[in-house]
Amino acid sequence: MPVADSEREEGINVGVATHGQGIPVDILGQDPGKAKADLEAAGYHVTVTPHLSSKQYVGKVSGSYPAPGTTLSKGAAITLYEGVNKSSNLELTSMDSGDGTRFAQLQVSSFIGMYCKATVTDPDTDCITLEQTDGAFPGDQALQIKGHESTDSENGLELGYYGQSACNVMLNPGGDCGYTADQLPMKNHLLLKDWGMFELYAGEGLPNCGDTVWGDNMFEAYCDAGTVKSWDSNDWQNWPGTPV
Repeated sequence: MPVADSEREEGINVGVATHGQGIPVDILGQDPGKAKADLEAAGYHVTVTPHLSSKQYVGKVSGSYPAPGTTLSKGAAITLYEGVNKSSNLELTSMDSGDGTRFAQLQVSSFIGMYCKATVTDPDTDCITLEQTDGAFPGDQALQIKGHESTDSENGLELGYYGQSACNVMLNPGGDCGYTADQLPMKNHLLLKDWGMFELYAGEGLPNCGDTVWGDNMFEAYCDAGTVKSWDSNDWQNWPGTPV
C-alpha cells in the first residue's frame, strides 16, 4: 500500500517471525489446537487460555503473549488466547474453590487487550488498553490501564475486592460464609450476567475501611463498621468475620 507523504519519514514497522523463530504474525484467526501443535513442534511451551474477543475470533486464536510477530528462543513459553463470547462470561470471571463455591477470578489474563466504544472517532479517547501487571499478593494477577501505570502493586485493577475477606467476592451460596443468594455482596455485579461485561476494582491501595487504607495486615485485622480492628490470626476458631 502506498505510504502517505506525511508518513514517509516515520516509515512503517512490520513484525515478521519466520518458522521456528517465534510467533507467526498470521497466527490470528487460526485454529487454537493446530496453532498450539505447530508452535510445540517448533520447540515452544504453549498454553491456550480463553479470552473475550470480537465475533470474528470466537473459537479461533484471538491473540497471544508475547504478541504475534515476536521472535523467541526455543523453549520459551507462549500463551495463545482462544476467543470466546459473552456466554462464557461467568467461566472467565469466576473460579471454583473446589467445593462448588465460586469466587471472583484472581487470574485476569483473559481480559487484557483494547476495549472501545461502539463508534470510535479517536482511539486515544474512545478506547482503553488493559495490560497485565502483578497483583497485591505473590502469584496474583491484576490489570492496569496503559498510560496510567502504577508502581504500587496494591493499586492493580481486579475483578473483585478481597480487602476484607474472600466472603466479599463470593458469587454463589455455600462454603463457610453463610450467605444466602440475597446476601451475596456481589449479587448485582455485571460479572454474574451473560452480557460480556465486568467491573474492575482499583486494588488494595484505596481507602477500604472507613477512611483507613488497609491491606498489608488483612490477615490479622478486620473491618467493623468503618473501623479496623485486630485479631489473633492463629485463633481461627474465634475469627470475627467481616461485617457486611
